[in-house]
Amino acid sequence: MSAEKTRQRDREERTYSGGIRGPVAGRVLRKRPAAQASQAREFVIVNVLETEGPMTVRGLGAATGMDQTTIGIHLNALEKAGVLKREQVARPGPKRPAFQWSIA
Repeated sequence: MSAEKTRQRDREERTYSGGIRGPVAGRVLRKRPAAQASQAREFVIVNVLETEGPMTVRGLGAATGMDQTTIGIHLNALEKAGVLKREQVARPGPKRPAFQWSIA
């Protein structure tokens, strides 16, 4: 392999190691632009809602393993695009309102 191809491959790939456990440890993964990663997360959220039905942000976090803040950002974008809808859920006491998200 030429030196140029090696440098190009090194720019496109990174190896995960040190502290990472499980099936990802030591794998070489291709970097993806942020837009593709965002679309992938939104695809996962929509698939979970399609299979599991309406869920809260906390439930989606547990189902997907994503951070609740990250999920909230994607849910708002998907709602703005008309893919999802949210409904307020009654909660006892003076707490912030909870919302259930579902497919529009």
